[in-house]
Amino acid sequence: MSRYRADIGTALLVIGVVTLAGLPIGAFWNALAPHPVVLVSGGRLFLENPEGKEFIAADGWFAALGAAAGALSAGAVYARYRDHGVGAALGLVIGGVLGALVAWRFGHALGPADVAVQARTVAENQPFTAPADVRAYGVLLLWPIAAATVFLALTAGAEPSRHDSLPRLRSGDLDRPSARSARR
Repeated sequence: MSRYRADIGTALLVIGVVTLAGLPIGAFWNALAPHPVVLVSGGRLFLENPEGKEFIAADGWFAALGAAAGALSAGAVYARYRDHGVGAALGLVIGGVLGALVAWRFGHALGPADVAVQARTVAENQPFTAPADVRAYGVLLLWPIAAATVFLALTAGAEPSRHDSLPRLRSGDLDRPSARSARR
């Protein structure tokens, strides 16, 4: 039972720390991602660049930062909690989802004021910037996917610890059935 408590404690700690890591990731995303330029014409809002390259670039920056955050958080958690079982892995995945949501909302909030508020204050056909936003919601999953993948790769490549290793068998230690007894 104490093992389960330790796993739950590890998971909760990792969830909390990884979720809080969403704040600086959101700030970096807001600083790096291009913000779309909007125009007000005839009481309606129009994008200055209708192809929406800013939206694609903002999603790309979010994806890159989320994948990097997932890989870094997995490396840090592995270095500290490699022997803490499934709690560390679950903490990374749940924390990665929450961290991505925090990064998205915090980065968006750091951007320019709401488009509707700005539209009321600017002159006709005067451009203004809108806050960066995630349009391809799948990029929100890159953080937990990268974290789980890196953590799994590190765990799979690790040597087993002494208490988990099995004794080595020598060639004569196993009695193998003969070919004749296997057919019966």
